Amino acid sequence: MSNLNVSKKPAGPETADRSEGAAAGLQSALRHRELGDHAGETRAIAAAVQVFEDGLMRLAAGATGARPSQLAADEATGLLAGIAGQTSLMALRAAIEAARDGGEGRSFAAAAAEVRDLAGQMARATETIVAQVGLIQAAAERAQGASVRENRRAEQISAA
Repeated sequence: MSNLNVSKKPAGPETADRSEGAAAGLQSALRHRELGDHAGETRAIAAAVQVFEDGLMRLAAGATGARPSQLAADEATGLLAGIAGQTSLMALRAAIEAARDGGEGRSFAAAAAEVRDLAGQMARATETIVAQVGLIQAAAERAQGASVRENRRAEQISAA
């Protein structure tokens, strides 16, 4: 038959201690694995928050970097408004000169009227540009403010 030597003694306290030790070791290993899983998840969350913060910083830098362009646009619209005003003044002077010349200044008066019309068109275009630049500036300021707020939130999340 078999050469297997089987003891018919009941399991003693040593076997129970070994079983409890094995169960405790298994529970400890499972806890360590769970902690390792949580640590991995925490690292993944921290990495995602860092990517988010980096994006917010780039957004804030872009909004801040747009400021010189906004100032240049303000300067350009001011220049256009000045040119429109000077052109209108020139048209007025030309109309006065044409009136002094009487009938002989009719062609001059027609040219003055065209210049005055162009000055009006330029003034309206300048007003439109100024309004659009104002809208762009307001949007950039809102974006920068939102970026700062979101960056603070990300810092709070990182600190937690």
